[in-house]
Amino acid sequence: WRGYKIVKARAPTWRFVMHDAFRFTADAWGGFMAGCPDIALDTHVYQAWADPGPRLKFYVDACQAKNKIALLERSFGPVVVGEWSLATDNCAMWLNGLNDNLPGFPKLPCKFIPCAEPYMGSHQPGAPPDKSKPYRGPFGTGVSGPIYGYCPVDRDWPSPVLDSDGDGIIDRLDLLKNGDPISTGNLGGDPAFDDTDAVMRELAAKKLLAFGQVAHGFFFWNFRTELEPHWSWLDAHERGWLPDARGDLADACKAEDSGSQTFNCVARPGLPDKTYRDGMAYCVGYDKDAMASYEALENTTLVAKATEIFSDFWARNVVSGATCDFGGAALLVYREPADAVEVADEAGPGAEASGADPIGAGPADAGPADAGPADAG
Repeated sequence: WRGYKIVKARAPTWRFVMHDAFRFTADAWGGFMAGCPDIALDTHVYQAWADPGPRLKFYVDACQAKNKIALLERSFGPVVVGEWSLATDNCAMWLNGLNDNLPGFPKLPCKFIPCAEPYMGSHQPGAPPDKSKPYRGPFGTGVSGPIYGYCPVDRDWPSPVLDSDGDGIIDRLDLLKNGDPISTGNLGGDPAFDDTDAVMRELAAKKLLAFGQVAHGFFFWNFRTELEPHWSWLDAHERGWLPDARGDLADACKAEDSGSQTFNCVARPGLPDKTYRDGMAYCVGYDKDAMASYEALENTTLVAKATEIFSDFWARNVVSGATCDFGGAALLVYREPADAVEVADEAGPGAEASGADPIGAGPADAGPADAGPADAG
């Protein structure tokens, strides 16, 4: 309050902007400073600290952001997205500090490319990094830095040719002749294998719908960076990733907003039985009788029951923000057209069917221990 009064006394036409303290909820901010003119809330929305997953996970999460923003716009007032990027992993060099990283990050091996030449001139000491030297200190608590003249950057997104079922895992390594992208994250820009441009264009449209048309504006982080187009507005624009934020983006989240008419939440195959049971327990509120009945199931019977439980929970709660993960036990997949018609029939005569190709998609961040992505600031 003191800060607000000082600002309004000295700059009465300025807007007083507060950071959300990483608590972007109506419970925390709804009604706060109600009636005070010229206030706004700043929030930072990143996916770089999210768990790895298929593109659909990031699409759904990006579209759900607009619902959260709209809720805060109603319960508090103007919202400004003060930081966001197009990064879907934590690989950008020094993202978490010089020669440092957060515990457990990056969660997948990063792509490495030749380090950039010094943009302030060749007289800068130690730049570019010596190609004959390994990773060098000072060392932090993690690893992120040049190695033999190569620097880490965000991973490439594989095309359906390599990821035939869309679950985010490359299942056609036999088609690759230039290295292993699982260890390098580098698909070499081959249009037959590298779908990064398409994924970024889709993701950017969904984010810009939320940040540019639902919120009161945004600041992309950053205007320019070395090596990393996912963190550089200029580079992303040059690559054609960024549509006009003032343009018609109304349909950018059409599929994601249709929820269970377009997607199914199913059990991820090949996991330990305990992973399924833990996710199912969350869905039924840890009901002891239900949990006991799950102990008698195993193999395909357990997976089928898990799909039933996950699908039902997600379909009932997706409108209120529920996501499909359940501790890593579930993933989203596109519905077969016949399934979509069935859902529309169940919803009533006014419902609209929405079919799609049966391309598997991955988990959104949720479940028994759901935690939002960390922030770069």
